[in-house]
Amino acid sequence: MTPKPGTTAGILFEFSNASYSVLQSAGSVTVTATRSGSSGAASVSYATANGTATAGQNFTAQSGTLSWAAGDTSVRNIVVPVSATTLGKLVNFSVTLSNPSGATVGSPASTLVTINPTATSTASVAVSVSGNKLIDAQGNEFQLRGVNVSGLEGPSFENDPWRGQKPNFAAMKTWGINVVRLPLAEANWLGLCSISLNAGVTPAVYQAAIQAAASEANALGIYVILDLHWIAVPNLCANGQNAMADTTYSAKFWSEVATAFKGNPAVMFELFNEPQGNYPPTTNDWNNYITGGLTGPQDTGAQQLLNAIRAAGATNVVLVDTLNYASTFGNNNPSKTGFTDNAPGFHLPTDTLSTPQLVAVQHYYNTATKYEQGANVVLNKNIPIILTEYGDADGTTHDTTAVYGWADPGGRASQALMSGGVSFPGVSYVAWTWNFGYGGWSLISDSNGDLSGSPYAAAVKAHYQSRAGL
Repeated sequence: MTPKPGTTAGILFEFSNASYSVLQSAGSVTVTATRSGSSGAASVSYATANGTATAGQNFTAQSGTLSWAAGDTSVRNIVVPVSATTLGKLVNFSVTLSNPSGATVGSPASTLVTINPTATSTASVAVSVSGNKLIDAQGNEFQLRGVNVSGLEGPSFENDPWRGQKPNFAAMKTWGINVVRLPLAEANWLGLCSISLNAGVTPAVYQAAIQAAASEANALGIYVILDLHWIAVPNLCANGQNAMADTTYSAKFWSEVATAFKGNPAVMFELFNEPQGNYPPTTNDWNNYITGGLTGPQDTGAQQLLNAIRAAGATNVVLVDTLNYASTFGNNNPSKTGFTDNAPGFHLPTDTLSTPQLVAVQHYYNTATKYEQGANVVLNKNIPIILTEYGDADGTTHDTTAVYGWADPGGRASQALMSGGVSFPGVSYVAWTWNFGYGGWSLISDSNGDLSGSPYAAAVKAHYQSRAGL
């Protein structure tokens, strides 16, 4: 936009956030505009506009002029009343800056406000395990369908633990998403990474960001999976995938995380992302994965991590990845039969709860239909499965379509169980990834949660909305 005469170069008007979300019960939403620089008096116009929300029905239209005196850089607040009219779904409207005087409109010049009809009480968002099924707070069998949000697993920068990828949960809700997986780094949680500390992200800041995200997600009826994605050794600052959780820090990490979230039954704990081992896994691999020493003495065991969680008093559902980067449940699978999966050697650690609250985890990539046979055996052993990662980065929807064909009610997994007359709500799944700038993996194109241009993203959104009845 061309500034009016008298504009000072480099002086900008913009909103502090590209999006806002508000509970209908709040009665209003406050949108903040900023002015950078301090030369001369300046002003800018603002106005609301309908989106899926309608002025006069869902909110009260607002327009006017924001003015600053010379040298004034304080923020200006625009308060938009929100109607109490009953909503059956999320709706949104926008607020836009225009007609600047004495400055230029920067970015974001428009912000999207999403109105959520009601807050969901934490007590009504809870997950537990019964047999091979997930059960909600009302006792109903249900399926989780969600997304990952990458960012928290790496060293922080610019005072931001999210690395510029803070999720828009209100936008997720419009997709029909009901679970989000947050990959974490034990180094950031425990304060071991100097890069994060130098960026202003202390353990308190990092932990508060996760707590706030879980609260915001749960208020919208979205469950949360906290995943130990990257460990702290050998370099303290997480910088890549390791074979297994470590004996030095991982149990301490889970003890502290469990203590922080043990009162929230809508939060699940995934012990370690994509443990490795031999391919195919040997009997020793499966045993050492549970007891320790999967690839060496530096590796702790899944049992030790689960013990740390239960010792903290947490009864939350715990997720246990299978081996070979969470791909196969098979045992001693000869390479010549690599396109099938023999009866699994996979077994869970021992839960001290009277009704074990454990779930098996598989990742579904690269024509993973070859691993379905073993997964079906796990389901028939009365163990639930969540696919905490799946997706297509190659411009196709090959694996995505295969996931839905296997995991959804009535699909191949259900058929493997139906022979015994068992009803089944489906296997849960979590797509990689609700991030922008991640190439073919990106489901979104910006912080507003706008759809990226890939066929994969379009397929995920359409399927989730269909399954959620949106």
